[in-house]
This record gives sequence, structure tokens and C-alpha cells, in this order.
Amino acid sequence: MDLGVPLSAAQVLGPSRDPAVEAKPTEEESGSGIKDYIASDTVYRHWVPKISKPLTALVRLRGPFKRKVVCGSFFEGTGSERHMLKIFDVPTDWIFGCECKESVVAFSQHHFPPSEHEHLFTDARDFINGMKGECYNHDFAICSLEDIAPYVVDILFITHSCRPYTKARKGRSQGVTEHEDYYHMEVFLNVFRKVRPKAFVYEQVFGFTLAESTEDSESPMNKLLKKLCEEFPGYHIAIFVVQGNVFLILIRHRVFLVGIHDVGGGAESIAMLRKVVEALRLRDAWDKSVHQICSQMFAS
Repeated sequence: MDLGVPLSAAQVLGPSRDPAVEAKPTEEESGSGIKDYIASDTVYRHWVPKISKPLTALVRLRGPFKRKVVCGSFFEGTGSERHMLKIFDVPTDWIFGCECKESVVAFSQHHFPPSEHEHLFTDARDFINGMKGECYNHDFAICSLEDIAPYVVDILFITHSCRPYTKARKGRSQGVTEHEDYYHMEVFLNVFRKVRPKAFVYEQVFGFTLAESTEDSESPMNKLLKKLCEEFPGYHIAIFVVQGNVFLILIRHRVFLVGIHDVGGGAESIAMLRKVVEALRLRDAWDKSVHQICSQMFAS
């Protein structure tokens, strides 16, 4: 397939429909990948159908998975990445994660029971200068990431603390490096150096794109991009800024850096990803326009 040829809207988007009217999927949709538990969820039922149907054409192009997608994460929270991959029927093999909050760990263990070989590290500080840490899944034994060869991990998810970067934080204008959670960035880079995933997904708040401080006009995001380009050649990176109200009723923004190494498809995969994201955003804008027009017609 020539990834340089743009996909048409008809190829990717398919027919549109108003999600406000469609609170629950039909039997036909339930049979095409939208699960019953999504239909009953007040959040997922509104936006998963809008993503699932446009992705159908791409799934056909992709074909069936020949193996499980190997994943790892740091600062994973409640495991939203695991949930999304489950929703879209992506077979996964999680080999490590990291989370310190007991309630969050309990939630994740309940919804995503770990495999025998999966590590769940409890303190990210262990990875500032090494690759070993206390593992919740193995009776708090000291486990290691040393044996993971480069490019074995298909996707590394990074969702570390946003507190150093948020615009609302008192003292944000004085810089981010002195904040108590800033070490998370060093942990990410140390793990990244060792694991070298085929692809990574890095998520942060919009404040990550703003100046480091009143004395330093360069943003933390630009500094990270320079670091990645200088130290880790071969990764092609795309930046996505998503408004919370694109798919949900939230007034907030999130920034995603997605990088794919040459061994995982590189520039061609990034080009395809951009087209997919653009198509989904066009679909959402179309849905909103149709809903607005219909509302005006009925109001008049």
C-alpha cells in the first residue's frame, strides 16, 4: 500500500450520524466491535462508536494480528491505555508498568489481571539510576528490566505527573525543574534508553508546550523533542493537541507526542497516523455540524 496517497473521506469516515441521538449502539454495531459494557457506560458510549466505525476500513487494510502487541508503561494510573486497546480488540502482552498509588493499583489489578511474567513496579525513583525495582506482582521482590532487548517492546506509554507543567500551579512561571515530580522526566528517559520501543506515546497537559519560565522562553516540550532527536535518532515524531471537548464534555487540552522508530514503520507509519487522526477529527466536526443544523431546523 502506498502510504503517500491520501485516503478519501469516504474511505475512512464512512456514513455520519448524530451521537446525541444515538445513546446506545444498535445490534449491528454491537456485532462489529462495540461491546455491551460500552453501551451502558455514560462516557464511552458517546465517543467510542464515532471512532470504532471509521476505523473499520483501516482494520480491513491492516488485516488480523499475527501476534500480541508487546506493551509497557510508566506512571500508568488506572490503565486507560489497556482499556482502549481492549475496546478496539488489540491483542496485547503487557510486560511492565509502574504505579505507586495503592487504590489505583487495586483498581488496575481488578480490571486487568497481570500475567505471570508482567512486572508492576511501585517506586519510579528506583529507575533514576538503574533498571531494578520492587515489584508488586512478584511479592515485592526486586525485579529488573535489564533483560529487555531493544525494540522488543512495540509501544511504550508514558503518562507521568503533570504537576510541574500545569498552568494552574502556583510558581509555574518560575520554572518546572525544581518541582518535586520533575524526576519523572529523568525516569522516562532512563527507561527509554534501555527499552528502546518501536513506538512511544507520551501524554501531557497543555502547559508542557509553554515557556519553561519567565526567564527561559523555550518550552519543556521543545527541550524534550531536542533530547529525543539528538540522543535517539531513527524516531519520527508527531504532535497532537486534543481538546477535551472533541469527544467529551471537558474544557481542557492534552498534548500527545507519538514517536515511531524506523524498525516499526517510521515516517510512513507517522504519515498514516496523521491521516487517521485528521479523519476522526473531520468526522467529529461533521457530526457537530449536522447536529447544529438539525437543532436550528427544529427550533425554527
